Amino acid sequence: MIIISVRKAFWDNNEISRSDKIRKVTTGPLPEFDGPELTQNDLLDALSNKKVMLLVHGYNNLPDDVLRAYGIIEGKIKALAAPHYDMVIGFAWPGGDDPLDYFAAKRRSSAVAPRLGGWLGKIKPKVERLDLMTHSMGARVLLSALQWDVNLEVDNAFNMASAVDNECLEPFEKYHEAAKNCKAFYVFHTRHDGVLSVAYRTAEWDRALGYSGPEDVAAIIEHCPQVKVANCKNVVKSHGAYKTTNNVYQYINAELNGEVIPQFITL
Repeated sequence: MIIISVRKAFWDNNEISRSDKIRKVTTGPLPEFDGPELTQNDLLDALSNKKVMLLVHGYNNLPDDVLRAYGIIEGKIKALAAPHYDMVIGFAWPGGDDPLDYFAAKRRSSAVAPRLGGWLGKIKPKVERLDLMTHSMGARVLLSALQWDVNLEVDNAFNMASAVDNECLEPFEKYHEAAKNCKAFYVFHTRHDGVLSVAYRTAEWDRALGYSGPEDVAAIIEHCPQVKVANCKNVVKSHGAYKTTNNVYQYINAELNGEVIPQFITL
């Protein structure tokens, strides 16, 4: 898999690099971190005219955690949504290496947002379709990137266990305009998420979007037709379980096939 990294020395957990690097690495159970480096032109040539999924991980992810998770997601996409994607690539940002590093990671998620936005702006004109899949604080990285540049556009954004406030997509809230830069912005949530139910609420004194879904359902229905919400309470039982849950990918496949699915659905 091709990885774009804004981590210092490519894999540092806590420091942002001065410049972006690109490598082709091996994901999966036995990841290899030090694959060949690619140039920006190499990357854009590889993605040209393809349907691309870009993955953005959350906070507190060591390098092997990132590559194992990305390998699982890539395998599930190939098995359950293969016609819709030619390539899956990844983005690596310094999300920390300690569960107590939340606020530092949150600051870095905002700091790297222009870097992700820069890549979205370069990749989008070259590809047939650009979708993103985020996990946890990765949703903050994406939304901050879309907020940073109002001219950025992506196709579909699939957001699992989003560690952002549950009202943030509503009119006049922080990320309302950012989410409008996606043709479709998907929220996957479950109340079985112990991380968001305790840690996020303790840190932010609010409910997370990835825990409860949007706070004001009526406002989303009336003002945010591009926002689609999947309550995964019956199939996802933990913060990190989305990546292994077939129902999630089957729903994505159905959406991309153009099936008529309600804006709010329980999987």
